[in-house]
Amino acid sequence: ICTFFIPRPVRVSRVAHRLTSSSRPQIIAHRGNWSSAPENSASAIRAARAFDFVEIDVRLSADGVPVIMPDDTCIRTTGLDVRVADCTVAELTSLTFPGTDEQVPSLARALVAGGDDLLFDLDVKEASELPAVARFMSTRPENDRCYLKMDVQQSEDIQPLIELQAREGISVVAKHIVRDHDSIALAQEMKALGVIAAEVWFPDLDVLRALVDTGLALTTYTLDEVHCAGLSDAQARKTPSAVWGVLGQAGIRGIMTDEPALLSAYLQGVPQVSESTS
Repeated sequence: ICTFFIPRPVRVSRVAHRLTSSSRPQIIAHRGNWSSAPENSASAIRAARAFDFVEIDVRLSADGVPVIMPDDTCIRTTGLDVRVADCTVAELTSLTFPGTDEQVPSLARALVAGGDDLLFDLDVKEASELPAVARFMSTRPENDRCYLKMDVQQSEDIQPLIELQAREGISVVAKHIVRDHDSIALAQEMKALGVIAAEVWFPDLDVLRALVDTGLALTTYTLDEVHCAGLSDAQARKTPSAVWGVLGQAGIRGIMTDEPALLSAYLQGVPQVSESTS
């Protein structure tokens, strides 16, 4: 049996332009700007409008609706020990963040909270749910300013990424962990086959420079919980040029951080207290 699909036009111009043409690294606010709002909340997403991208975590409810939730249970974010996959969207979006009256948002509500210009990094936590989220996004007007991420760790992973992008008309970025020369070769293969961008983990700056040389538009993260080559938010708070400056000089196109306001100030050239007084 042969299955055919008619590719949708891939409306990637806004995402692709930002990741490939900007003169500075794009600021990706991890789970929103949650300095004064719960992470992954509508308020945190609205506060992220001051930046370029917002990264949010997506899972499917029991009735197949995308909602914003980082973990497989709701206990850490809402205090209720229930599995996301066991709850309907109505049940999940009735839950509130502790100490607030703000409710867990559906993906649809999160997209609206982003306004007209904010771009979205949609981190679908379960790989098996990617096709359903992509189908949902194909019906949304925000489709051209969002991207999904798919693991690519071997050549066989590239074609499913390209097919998902073509089928649903949404940008799909490769999640690529680089450990050795073979991983660099895979990045070159991705670029040759038409993949535009990759979110990468790399062990050192020499490897990063080799990745940049492949021509892929690269994003990475400086989150304290997970970062590359010691380049963390904690270090950036002390010496931003030694983290974000180094990444920008190496050619990184997007930086995901829990300190988007500090990164924005650094990129705008505002003197940092820690550096100006050292």
